Amino acid sequence: MRKDVTFHSGQPLTAQDVKYSIEKVLAPDSQSARKGDLAVIASVQTPDDATVVITLSKPSISLIYNLSYVWIIQRDAKDLKTTEDGTGPYTVSDWKQGSALTLTRFDDYWGTPATNKQVVYNYYKDSTAENNALLSGQLDIVTGEQSPDALTQFENNPQYKVNDGSSTTKRCWRSTTRRRRSTRPRCGSRSPGRSTAARC
Repeated sequence: MRKDVTFHSGQPLTAQDVKYSIEKVLAPDSQSARKGDLAVIASVQTPDDATVVITLSKPSISLIYNLSYVWIIQRDAKDLKTTEDGTGPYTVSDWKQGSALTLTRFDDYWGTPATNKQVVYNYYKDSTAENNALLSGQLDIVTGEQSPDALTQFENNPQYKVNDGSSTTKRCWRSTTRRRRSTRPRCGSRSPGRSTAARC
């Protein structure tokens, strides 16, 4: 492990934090979506502060990938439902649930320093309010247009850049005929009668 990583609280990141985080996912009362993926882990040992030894019950080609989804938690951190103590380039300086999230640059970040001193995420439920905020200069970027029909007012305006890319998301239609012949999902197909969208 790197030896120059600190949490936002100032505590150093150690092997014990990694062990604690993995074992928290594997705990009997854990509700983590990754618990089953990491079930091959038989034990986690920490011979020193910079070394983590993971022993498996059987070979796993997906272990490294699955470990990338484990959030490393500072083992003495309290109340992580409303506070944070991460190791990233930004700290959470303000959180208005459902409204806005303010991130402030963490000057002791171990990697390349963040370019922006502060980033504010605003959440919009109303597409008109979002578009008006963008048009009036209150926003710098919108990650997803809620109302695609409104894109024309930005596409022909040199002050804005609209990036239109391809998605890797696949969708599947689940169709049921009135005679209930089949309820098997068929990607990209529709049949008469009621149909509901399902994700593949």
